[in-house]
Amino acid sequence: MISAGALIFNALNVGASAKSKDLEWLFRYLADMRGMEGKLLSSATESERQSTFVEFANYLEVCCYAHNKSLFPKLTKAMVTDNLVNSIAIIENSTYAASFERLLTSSQTFDSLATFRRRHRKPISHAQLAIKSAAPEIEDVPSRSDA
Repeated sequence: MISAGALIFNALNVGASAKSKDLEWLFRYLADMRGMEGKLLSSATESERQSTFVEFANYLEVCCYAHNKSLFPKLTKAMVTDNLVNSIAIIENSTYAASFERLLTSSQTFDSLATFRRRHRKPISHAQLAIKSAAPEIEDVPSRSDA
């Protein structure tokens, strides 16, 4: 009877530990992603922007590799999937789209990113549509002269 109680106690502790690790991974991933995005947005020169973009693409590659190999804990993987889908959709709708395409088609270096993108083409397309529909349209406003 006591050993059965100990087994249940251990099972509950293992479950709680797994959830705690999952949350730890999630916070670490989100902090790293926020840092990479912030660095990209704060790049001052074109050279710095390109260098930071390649660094960001390398980060996405590592995340896609971990995702494709199921290395993230269960709950974190769902959040990472959504985040990667949105990041790719944003990149493909930005001034980095051509650079991103060249990175994915020029070598084997970004294999995991290309695989993730191919496997998640439909949600990426949906995210792109959402981005386009959420972006306010800019109309040419004729200038007024107070003469």
